[in-house]
This record gives sequence, structure tokens and C-alpha cells, in this order.
Amino acid sequence: MNQEATVTLETLAGGAAAELFQAQLDRVVQNILDPNTPAQARRAITLKVTIEPDEERGMGAVGVTCEAKLSPAKGAHTTLWFGRQRGRAVAVESDPRQGGLFDVPGEPIRLTRQPGKE
Repeated sequence: MNQEATVTLETLAGGAAAELFQAQLDRVVQNILDPNTPAQARRAITLKVTIEPDEERGMGAVGVTCEAKLSPAKGAHTTLWFGRQRGRAVAVESDPRQGGLFDVPGEPIRLTRQPGKE
């Protein structure tokens, strides 16, 4: 058998295996550089080659797939405060101790005119 004809990872499926791997490696590097992902999370690339030989074992069908497991984006966190504004239940992210943010229990509700309504 000719040495040049021997299959290697670089020549498998006409070079498609190496191209598939490179495409997933590019995705992994982009994910690592994304500041919205955890820096130290593990990423993985799986190159899967399946070979199904024929009955005579003289040839076989080959399938090549490549997948990357990326780090998901970091979640966002906040704190909500709950209260009433003009009698309506609301949630806000601002500190309710800022004064005037919520209705004061026992005080009359001040309704303001909404724009566009008479």
C-alpha cells in the first residue's frame, strides 16, 4: 500500500475531519474570550469517527462528526423590592429607602394624570 494513500486525521474524509475540528475549536476560543462566560469553565471538543465495515471486511463506511461543549453565558443577578405605587403592586430594582418610591401606608394615594388621557 502506498504511504501517501494512508488515511490520517488530516486526510480523513478529504480533510473534512480536520476542518470540522477547526470550526469547533474556533467556537471554543470565541467562547473562552467572551467576557459573559465563566473564565475557568471547562470546554470540550468531541471528534467522533464511526466506521462500519462491510461483510467481507474489505471496506467500510465512515462517518465523522464534531461537537463542542461550550460554557453558557453568565447569568445576571439583581435584587427586587416589592411595594405599591399609586395603589398598584410593583417590583423595583431601586432601594425603596430612597423615599417616595412606594406609597406610604395610611396616606392617601396620589394619582397622577397619564400622558394622552384627559
